[in-house]
Order: sequence, then C-alpha cells, then structure tokens
Amino acid sequence: MIEQEVLNILYFAIPGVITELYLRQYRPAKKRSEQLELYIFILYSVIEWSIFYIVIGIFNKISVYIPQAIITLIPDFLMQYGKYALMLIIILCSAYILKKKNRIEPKKLLPLDTAWDSFFLNNPHVFMEIHLNDGKVIYGEYAENSYASSDSENMDIYLERIFEVDEREQLVFDRNDKPMEINGSKGILILKEQIQYIKFFGDEA
Repeated sequence: MIEQEVLNILYFAIPGVITELYLRQYRPAKKRSEQLELYIFILYSVIEWSIFYIVIGIFNKISVYIPQAIITLIPDFLMQYGKYALMLIIILCSAYILKKKNRIEPKKLLPLDTAWDSFFLNNPHVFMEIHLNDGKVIYGEYAENSYASSDSENMDIYLERIFEVDEREQLVFDRNDKPMEINGSKGILILKEQIQYIKFFGDEA
C-alpha cells in the first residue's frame, strides 16, 4: 500500500520535475527548502495534468463525429501510447512558455543564485576593468565565448578578448580611438583569488 502511494506521488510529480529540470538548463536554480521545491513540482504538475485532461476531454467529444473508418486507420501503438506523447508535448510547451515569460536566456553559470550569477545572467556582453591583488589591471571583453563560474570555491572568469595596457595600467588606443587588442591572444582565465574588484562598462569598447 505504501509503495503504491509512493508510486502515485512520483507519477503525479514527474511532469513538474521535468519542467523544473528543463528550466534549470537556462537559469540558476533558486535556493529553496525541500518542502517548497516539492510544492513547485506539484504546482507545475497540477497545471500540466489539468491541460492534459482538458485536451483528452475535447478529443473524446470530437471523436464522436469522426467516422469509424478513419479511427481504424490510426495505428494501435499510437492509440495506446499517444497519451504519453501528448503529456510530454504539454510538459515541453509549458516549460518553453515559462522560459519565454520570464525572459530566461541561455546561461553560462553553475546553478547557484548569487549576485555574481545575476549580473552575468543578465549581462551576456560587457567590457570589464579587473583589478588584481598584485596591482595589475586587466581590460577585457566578456561575450558569447566567455564564461563565468559561480562555484563558490572556484569563482573564476574567462574573457575571450583582452586589451593592451601601458606602464601606468591604462588602456592603449589605436588611431580610431578603439582599445588595442593583444595580438595573438585567445583570451585569459582569471581565478577568484587573483581578483580584488571588477568595474563593468557597456557592451561597446
């Protein structure tokens, strides 16, 4: 009896779990208690199962008007497993709608909810002035091919472009008044323990 109750809970919660796992591919996971996490799963599941039974009810009403000859053309496996495919479609559609509604963009972060996460999640393209503990300054561009880790133990950052600086740690500009990129550079990886502080600028150098 207990095993059956557990199976029923899992069966009911699985759609919500799938939805949440899908969303976590595009944004940092929220810090929630286990109880709240379960409530979120159930909420998603309730919505998705409701949609499922509404669609099934509509189909049953429509099927009355479909000639039996047409119904017999539907393969048996589709009649038997079609409801599972329908539920999967509903789950993916609801997750996609939630993603669009919350304007969730593809993430470059590990799933922790910090100020570091929030900034890089909402600013996928930005120029930086990174001050290191040894007094040096690095000017670089964080863009599509850059990466910011939110691992609390290894909060490092990779910048895909870095720029020339002079002996006073000031940017060097070219004739067009644009920062000069270091020739042959493929970017730079900066570790958490090296960073004193970072200044952020717009998405144009």
